Amino acid sequence: MLEKLKKIADKYEQLSQQLYDPEIGSDQQKAMKINRELSSLRESYELYKQIETATHQLNEAKQLLENESDADTIELAKAQLEEAQVQLEGMDEKVQLALLPQDPNDDKNIFLEIRPAAGGDESGLFAAELLRMYLRYAERNGWKAEVIEHERS
Repeated sequence: MLEKLKKIADKYEQLSQQLYDPEIGSDQQKAMKINRELSSLRESYELYKQIETATHQLNEAKQLLENESDADTIELAKAQLEEAQVQLEGMDEKVQLALLPQDPNDDKNIFLEIRPAAGGDESGLFAAELLRMYLRYAERNGWKAEVIEHERS
């Protein structure tokens, strides 16, 4: 799993370097495409950097434990080792989530049309309740919801 994260991190760094290329700076379509790809990889990249830092701290603490004889330094190294191990253990689930393939429709908006059908006032009341339900669902999930009313013909 870490190899996949490393590939993502390498790709992220490569794309970041491409943004500084004057050729891409003059082509807004390419720049927008690269920025979209960077934003989709950012979370995985940051997770990889956190794992890299925690692994470095873990190795550093192990070296201190092997080479030091001072009691205070050994105590600090043990604390650092324990903290790094806890961080790495907590990141396993995050790594699995980060490596799941993304749905291509995640970033797209939808249009939902709700209109009453045959049934008179009751169908209009049901349509209104259904609209409120979807609006509350969107609000609870932090999505932007907008109601656009059309004139009835």
